[in-house]
Amino acid sequence: MSNIIKRHREVRRLRRLLYLLLFVLGVYLGLPGPGSQGPVFPITPQGGDPILRIDVFYAEKGTVVRLDLEEYVKGVVASEMPASAGLEALKAQAVLARTYASRKMRILGGAPTRQDADVTSDYRQDQAWAPVEAIKEKWGAVAWWLNWPK
Repeated sequence: MSNIIKRHREVRRLRRLLYLLLFVLGVYLGLPGPGSQGPVFPITPQGGDPILRIDVFYAEKGTVVRLDLEEYVKGVVASEMPASAGLEALKAQAVLARTYASRKMRILGGAPTRQDADVTSDYRQDQAWAPVEAIKEKWGAVAWWLNWPK
């Protein structure tokens, strides 16, 4: 009986050693090498022009406006959310707006609603969007200065 117990202890010890060896090997293989940082994609190139631009059909004026994607997202969030909304709700809306817009952009392989623009400002077809001037007018001067930096 004592031989069986000794053998069992030996097997458990070897099993623990094997698990430790596999763990160390996994950590070693999973770590990046020295100086390896992975690909870095700048949002704006050195010239300062934004990389991603979106063409918006502004339904009120009947014109196509070309915007930086982030400026478009600000207009969507401000049009679809009240100025008093909480910061986390605004962040969530911004993520949704950016995702929706990027899926519609022709440059990223999307299927736009119109031939001449990626998205429209009509909320019945795409996301509601308004230019900064319209949002200032809608919110009023005080609410604008208090809430736009959000």
